[in-house]
Amino acid sequence: MKKEQTFILAIMLLVMAAACKRNRHQYVTSDGHNRLEAVYSGKIIFDEDRSIGRMSRHSYFMVNKNGDQIEVQCDNKGKITYTDDNGHVKTKPDQDDKQLLAEGVKLILNTQRGVNR
Repeated sequence: MKKEQTFILAIMLLVMAAACKRNRHQYVTSDGHNRLEAVYSGKIIFDEDRSIGRMSRHSYFMVNKNGDQIEVQCDNKGKITYTDDNGHVKTKPDQDDKQLLAEGVKLILNTQRGVNR
């Protein structure tokens, strides 16, 4: 329950940050062995199950962790697609996609709050 509350709070903070600006935002952290990058543009609203519920048109969210990547895009008609690092396009994220998205959200929130990983 505590994890879910923390995740929901994180989602709300990300949505507020995304709602303020429509420019591209990039966050990167690396310890010399591991690299995590999150890039987003537009408004993004996450569901409780860590999938993206809604996105503004022409928005995107990309997370790359050591070469594992998920890119989420919303086209001009509001259709959301997920593309993995193998180029597979799907309309629903799998568990690995959700985990990668959650790590990207955590990176963004921690950076905005000035918290180290």
